[in-house]
Amino acid sequence: MVENKYKALDDAICAHIAQERGHPIHSSALKTIALTLLDSNKTPPPVAWRLIDSRMQAMRKAGKLVYERTKGGGHGRWQVVYA
Repeated sequence: MVENKYKALDDAICAHIAQERGHPIHSSALKTIALTLLDSNKTPPPVAWRLIDSRMQAMRKAGKLVYERTKGGGHGRWQVVYA
C-alpha cells in the first residue's frame, strides 16, 4: 500500500471538523501544515487554503467526509464519516 503524502493534513482536517472548530480553510494550524506540502518555487506561489479545499474534496469523493446542507438553503456543514 502506498503511503499518502497528505495523510497528516487529511488527519488534521478530519480532527478539525470533528471538533466543530469552523470551516477548515480558515484554520491557521491547517494552513501551516499545508504550506509544508506545497512547492514554493511555483509562480504564482500556491495558496494553502486551496490545498486544504482540494484535500477535503478528495476525502469527500473517497467517502471520508460528507457535506450536509441545512433545510431552507442556509449554510451546511462538513462531517467526518466513521466507517
